Amino acid sequence: MKHSEIKMLAEEIGPVVRSLIDDATSPLKQEISHLKEILSQRSEGFSDVSKSVDRLEQQLNKAKEYVEAEKKAVSDRFDAIEAMEPPKPPELPDIASMVAEEVAKSIAKLPEPNPGMDGAPGKDGKTGEKGEPGKDGVGLAGAFIDRAGELTVTLTNGETRSLGVIVGKDGAPGKDGEDGIGFEDMDIVHDGERGFTFRFQRGAKIVERAFTLPVMLDRGVFSEGKGYAAGDVVSFGGSMWVAQKDTEERPGDGDGWRLSVKRGRDGKDGVMKPAPEPKTVKVK
Repeated sequence: MKHSEIKMLAEEIGPVVRSLIDDATSPLKQEISHLKEILSQRSEGFSDVSKSVDRLEQQLNKAKEYVEAEKKAVSDRFDAIEAMEPPKPPELPDIASMVAEEVAKSIAKLPEPNPGMDGAPGKDGKTGEKGEPGKDGVGLAGAFIDRAGELTVTLTNGETRSLGVIVGKDGAPGKDGEDGIGFEDMDIVHDGERGFTFRFQRGAKIVERAFTLPVMLDRGVFSEGKGYAAGDVVSFGGSMWVAQKDTEERPGDGDGWRLSVKRGRDGKDGVMKPAPEPKTVKVK
């Protein structure tokens, strides 16, 4: 074939062959591109993993240093504790005596038990064997007081026994007492109301005894602000009141007064009438 023909044939076949090659290599190109992308991602991931490993190694080293420091601190604390002297135990109280005291208090608080009922009489026991004959008893045959004041008794077996002195000697005379006060030394003083004072005087010695009689005294019309003693009688509101204790309150306001005589009811109004004419009295 001529060169021109070959050239024309190549120009006609070239696009077809190029298209076939492109169709055949297109999947390979895509796969290669995909693999490149995966390799790129993996290389980045490996870089991140390497960085993470470096950080972990740094943290692990720091953790080791911290653990070593804590171990040393704990060891130092144990050494300090071992060097300390143990504290002396405190003195314990007497537990036994305390318990005994509390038990005694609790028992003392318990109520006394009521006596129970008497039980039924028990059965008579068997008759015992006869004993040996006893010695004759000794009784009192007589008694007398000798000159020394001792009591001497005579027994039925003929013996005498002294029981000691039963009559004592006269004691020494007592001292003179103070002179008494009689009625001739008495004077009665009246305070003008309820009070009486019995006054006894002999020389420099004075004895007084005061008495108050429970009597009522008329004090007239009640006066506001004035003090009244128990037994005082006043008129208030037309009624008569008796003071039950020392008080300044008004009658009827509290328990200081007792109503003795209540005021009577008012009478009806009177009617004026002319006086009757006098009658002439004839005297025969």
